This record gives sequence, C-alpha cells and structure tokens, in this order.
Amino acid sequence: MRRALAALLLLTLPACVYYNGMYNTKRLAGRAERAERDGRASDARGLWSQVSVKAESVVVRHPDSKYVPEALLLKGTALARLGDCAAAVGPLERVVLTARSAEFAERAALVAGACRVTLGDPLGALASYGRLALSRHPDRRAFALYAQGRALSLSGSYEEGYALLAESGHPRARGERAAALAGTGRLPAAVATADSLLAEHDSLAPWDSLLTRMRRHDPEPAAELSGRIAADSLLPRVLRVRLLLREAEFWLPHDSARGDSRFAQASDLGRGTPAANEARVRAAMARLRLVVDLQALQDQAQGLGDLSEIAGGLSGEVSLLAGTARRVGLAADSTEPGEPDGDLRLFLAGEMARDSLGSPGFAAVQFRRIIAEWPESPYAAKAVFALMALEPAHHDSLRADLQRRYPDNPYVVLAGGGDTPEYAVLEDSLRRFAQSFRPDGSRPAPPRPVRPPVQQPQPNQPARPRDPVDR
Repeated sequence: MRRALAALLLLTLPACVYYNGMYNTKRLAGRAERAERDGRASDARGLWSQVSVKAESVVVRHPDSKYVPEALLLKGTALARLGDCAAAVGPLERVVLTARSAEFAERAALVAGACRVTLGDPLGALASYGRLALSRHPDRRAFALYAQGRALSLSGSYEEGYALLAESGHPRARGERAAALAGTGRLPAAVATADSLLAEHDSLAPWDSLLTRMRRHDPEPAAELSGRIAADSLLPRVLRVRLLLREAEFWLPHDSARGDSRFAQASDLGRGTPAANEARVRAAMARLRLVVDLQALQDQAQGLGDLSEIAGGLSGEVSLLAGTARRVGLAADSTEPGEPDGDLRLFLAGEMARDSLGSPGFAAVQFRRIIAEWPESPYAAKAVFALMALEPAHHDSLRADLQRRYPDNPYVVLAGGGDTPEYAVLEDSLRRFAQSFRPDGSRPAPPRPVRPPVQQPQPNQPARPRDPVDR
C-alpha cells in the first residue's frame, strides 16, 4: 500500500510543477497584460518582472519538465516587455527551435523577431518570421510576409522587401511598401501610395522612414509630402511636429532659412503642448551642431541658458548642455598658444565639443590648434587621429602627416601594431588632468588643512563610584 502511494505521489509531481509554478506565472502574465491595456505602465513593469523571475525558477528547478518551453516563452516575453531584448532573444529563439507546440513556437517567433529588429538586426529577424510563414493562421502568414519584407527593407534590401510586402495582406504592409519604393528611388510611386495613406489619415504608416528615404534621392518631393502631412489635422499633433523637426534638422546645414522656417512651424504647431518645448530644444541643439567659431558657441550657450528657464521637463537637460557649452567656450578662449598644459586643455575641450555638444566643427578647430600651436606636444598625434575620424575626406592626407611628422610618437607606434610603455604614461597623465580640469586654466585650490578638534576641559571625575563607606 505504501509503495503504491509513493508511486502515485511521484506521478503527480509534474502536475505540481504546473500548478505551483506555471499557474502562478501565467496568472501574473495575464495581470501584466491587463495593466498594459489599462495604461498602468508602472504596475505592468512590476508584474512582468515577477513573471520573468518565476518563469526562470520553473526552468531551473525542473529543466526536464514538459512545461519548460512555455516557461521560456513567458520569460522571454516578460524580458521583451521590460525592454531587455538582448536577454529575451535567447529563450525565445530556443522555443522557436525546440518547442513541439506550434502555438508556443509561433508566439515566441513574433516576439523574437520584433526584438531582433529593435536590436538593429533585421536580417536576424528573418529566421523567426520564417517560422510564421508556415502557420495555420492566415493572419499570421500575412504578418510573416509583412514582417519579413519590412526586415529586408530596414536592412537596405528594398527591392526584395517590396516583393514580399506586395504579397502581404497585412494592414500595415501598404505603408511599408511606400517606404520600400522610396528606398529604391521610385518616388512617384512612393508618393502615390503615401497619398492614399494620407487620405485615410493613417497614423501608423512609417512616415519617418518614408520621408528619410525620399530625401536621399530628392529632398523636394519629401518636403512637399511633409507639408501635406503637417497640414492634416486628423493626424496626431505630436507625430506631425516630430516629422517637421526631422525635416528642419535635414535642411538647416544646407539651407538655414528653410531649416529655421520648419523649426518655427513645428514650434507653432506644438504650441501649448510639451511638443513645443521639444521643438525649441531640438532647434537649439541642431544649431549647436553647426557651430565652428568661438563667438557662435558663446551665443548658443547664452541661448541655451535662456531656454533652460522655459523648457519645462527638458530644463535640466538644457541647463546641463548650456553649462558644457560655456565650459568649452571658456577653455578655447582662455588658452594661449604654447602655454603649459594648453594642449591638454584644448584636447579635453575638443572631446567635450565632439561628444557632449555634438559640435564636430568646433571640435576639429581645437584639435587643429593643438597641431599648430603645440607642434612638439606628444598629444599632437592624438589630435590628428581625432581629426581623421571627424574629417574622413581628409583621412589620407592626415595619415600621411602622421607618418611624416610623428613616426616615433607613442600613439603612432601603437596604431602601427607596436608596443611602447610611453602610451600608458601619456593616457594616465591625460586622465589625471581631466579629473582636475579647469576651463580657464586655473589650478584647483589646495585642500584646507584639517584642524584637530579642540579638546574641551572635562570636570574632574572620580576614578570609580565611591563606596558608601567612603562617605
């Protein structure tokens, strides 16, 4: 009798795995999806975090259970919803490859493919979407053609992508067909398809991709289409503002008046909403990217400082950018040719202009100053390397200068495959200088000496409590 009971308990253990592990995990996933539908983003994130942990627990504790594919599916889905696609693709693609259940494999393929696209690997998504092409569900097969065509288009294979998109009956395939046509350069056909989408006020069409690809071939038709989109009051205002901003950023380096006009149009369209602040901030940042001379940088720093007072939720970001612009400008203005540590100060100013301000032109000026004003500096070669990345058109001539002027420089030796201990010394010096960097070249004040605390006189205390007999 006891043996029979023990055998029965062993047989019921897999069921316990499901009811104690999978049941709770699936219940949490259902609650997370409801929270997303209700717009409770914070609650949804918390629930998806629990789903990921519980699903992982099922896999670790019961690796041979038949419920492992479902647990991996829930884990990967939870990670994807939490924005961690890099961690999600592993368990999801394992389900796609190994799950006996077609339903689990197809659900995993949907999420895995989307994650691959999010990670910038559209071609990697093709294998997942290919699994959906064999689905029994017509809507999934239509989605597979749409998703594969879009993935090919995102990778630059516009003709191949268009061919698949043309076969798909998915509702969003038409918008992607227009974008693929724009990529091939067939702009009249792209515009005709886009106009049909615009007539339906389609807010889900890939307007940004479509316009960006059109501009590569001819910016004028893109500008005309952008204007018609901006005038469609039935499309979301935020969408229209952001499309105008992208066009303004495109035009500003080529035609400043046209760029400024689009920025003003975007700001007017977004008036009374956070989109207006976004328009003003992006306009300031776009102008900052074009700065080359010191006066222009100082003007932009002043403008950013004024903007930080009215930028709403973006005030902190704008204030930080204004402060960085002022520091870079002060370093460039206060550094005299040949002065001690001036080459280090200008190199840091150039890096800040390039990396923090996004101003490659101003950065290049600082690097060129190092080469001209500190020709014997060991950092002059490092400045040339920085210029090679900023000015690819001059790459060959700059490389020739390196070999001619600085053949024994540690940076040049290292780039040629050699080894020199001086490189580490130079980099350490630059790092330590950066830690105490003062834009105006002043030295940090020495730390104040710490005075020992003054000992206060204490009243005399008996060495031990007196015994009553001492009284």
